[in-house]
Amino acid sequence: MTHLPLMEAGTAYFADRLRGADLTGTSGLPGWTRAHVVAHVACNARAIGRLAHWARTGVETPMYASKQARDAEIEAMAGQQGLPELAERTARELSDALGELTGPQWQGVEVRGAAAELAAWVTGRAPAPRPDAPRPARWL
Repeated sequence: MTHLPLMEAGTAYFADRLRGADLTGTSGLPGWTRAHVVAHVACNARAIGRLAHWARTGVETPMYASKQARDAEIEAMAGQQGLPELAERTARELSDALGELTGPQWQGVEVRGAAAELAAWVTGRAPAPRPDAPRPARWL
């Protein structure tokens, strides 16, 4: 995958920010603690890993069965101990899964929403974000 080193650099930055962070506080996202944000990142890595499985095997495996399933997975993970380590582990698993794929394997995978842009970028089908591109709000 073309952009894995950049993705891994972002993951390292995120992991560094989590070391010793208080995840019980509120985040910049309504109704979510910082733990919810970290859980969302970890769950999203798992969900994109499901897409990688789909690409590798041809067995349709959507990111989530439904929005309710996504929300429940994030909520459950947000309450787990060792969340920073779990986020690092899911990121490594995703990197490994993506590293095994070729660009053509992604052709039959249907990715919707914000994840579509991410999948296109990670697989090299879209350019990397420009350094001067707008940044998301501070969530942690």
